[in-house]
Amino acid sequence: MTCRARAQVSLNILEYPQTQVPGSNSAQASYLDLMTSVFQRLQRYQRTPGRDAREDRLTEALAVTLEAAPEAARHLVEDHFSVSPAGSGQVATQVPRPGLRADLELCFGRPTQPEVLIWFEAKVDSRAYREQGERYMQELERLAPGRWRFTWLMRGEGEVEGGLPDGAKCLTWQGLAASLRGWLREEGGSLDWHGPRLVSEFLDHLEREERLAFTERLEKTDAAVLGAYDVARGRLDELLRQARTVLEKEWGRLDPVGENGWPQRRSPQLPDFHLRLTREGKTGDSAWPKNCWFEWHGRTDDAREHPEGAWILGAGATFQVTEAPSEAEFREWFESIRRERFEYGQGGWKNDFRYIFRYLTLEELAEVCDGEDVATQARQLAEWVINALTKLKDFGPPTPEPSESGERGRTDAGT
Repeated sequence: MTCRARAQVSLNILEYPQTQVPGSNSAQASYLDLMTSVFQRLQRYQRTPGRDAREDRLTEALAVTLEAAPEAARHLVEDHFSVSPAGSGQVATQVPRPGLRADLELCFGRPTQPEVLIWFEAKVDSRAYREQGERYMQELERLAPGRWRFTWLMRGEGEVEGGLPDGAKCLTWQGLAASLRGWLREEGGSLDWHGPRLVSEFLDHLEREERLAFTERLEKTDAAVLGAYDVARGRLDELLRQARTVLEKEWGRLDPVGENGWPQRRSPQLPDFHLRLTREGKTGDSAWPKNCWFEWHGRTDDAREHPEGAWILGAGATFQVTEAPSEAEFREWFESIRRERFEYGQGGWKNDFRYIFRYLTLEELAEVCDGEDVATQARQLAEWVINALTKLKDFGPPTPEPSESGERGRTDAGT
C-alpha cells in the first residue's frame, strides 16, 4: 500500500517533504512539490458547478496545520480514535483510489505496511451519506486490513443520512477545534514556534472567518455586544423593511425566493433574503434576457470575487451557471462593468449561480445610509439598489461579436 496525494509531507518537519508519484512504489522527492507554497496549495480548488471549493480549501488548510504540528496530529488521533501510533506519519489530501477520493489521509508507520491508516471525509454544507462511508471503509480494509480508521468531519451534530455504519466515526469541526485547542494549551509550547503558531491561526480561522468552531473564552466585549444586539437587529430589520416598501413603489414588484418570505432567516444573526425584482423597472422594456433576473439580497459574501466571510447586501443580475455569459468571450464588457464597481462571482447552494452585483458590507451600509433616522436611511438604501439596477439596465447584457453577415452585436457599454 502507498500513500498518494497531491501534497504529501512527512509529519517530521525536520525532514524534506516526500511526494509519492502516482503509480510508483517508492517515495521520490519532487522538485516541483518542494517548491509548492502553502498559498498555492490553498488556491488549487476554484469554484466549479457541483464542487464545494470551501471544503477542499479547509481540508488543505487542516493538512498544512497538521504537517507543521505533527504532535498535534498525534494528539488528535489519540483523542478521537483512542489510538497511539508509535511510528512517524504522513499527511495526504485528495487521495485518489478507484472510484473514490479521500479528502484527508493520515498514514502512520511505513507506507507499504502502515501501523494505522486514517481517512477523513470533510463536510461543511454538503451532506454525509452512509453508502459513501461504506465504500471508503471497504477500500481501507483492502489497503490495511484491521489497521484503519474512518471518520466524517462535519458541522453541527454530525448526522449521517442512512445512519452511521459500524466502524465509522463522526468528528465535528467543533470537536476537532477542541482537541487542537487542548493540545495547544497543554503541550503546544510557545506560539513563537511555527507549529503552535499555525495551529493557533487555524483555530482563529475556524472561529472568526468560517464560524465552524468556537474555542476562545467569552469576553466582556462579547457580553456588551450581545446586550446591544436586539436593538441593533431591530434597527437593521426596520431599515430593510422600509427600503423594500420604497423599492416596490419606485422600481416594481418584488418576489421573495423560497417559502419563508421576507426576510428569510437561515442564520440567527442577520437577515438572509433573496428578493427578485422586475428587469424593466418603471421605465419600460429591458434588453436583459428572461434567463436572468434582477435581485436584491442579503447573505454571506461567499459569491464575491474576494470573499472575506462577511455579511453583505447586494443588488444586480443573477444567472444560472449554464446560462451565464462567458467572461472570456465578453472581456471588454466585463471590464466596463467592473469600472462601475460590479463584481462577477459564483455561488448558491450547489455553486450553480453567477452574480453580476454591487455589494455593501454592513459597515459600508452605515456609511452610505447616513441619514438622521431609519426612514431616511431606508430611502438612501433603496436609491442605492435602484442606482445599481438602473446602471445594469442601461448597460444592457453582453451580446456576441459581429456575425458574418455584418450585423453587430453589443459587446461593450455604450455601443
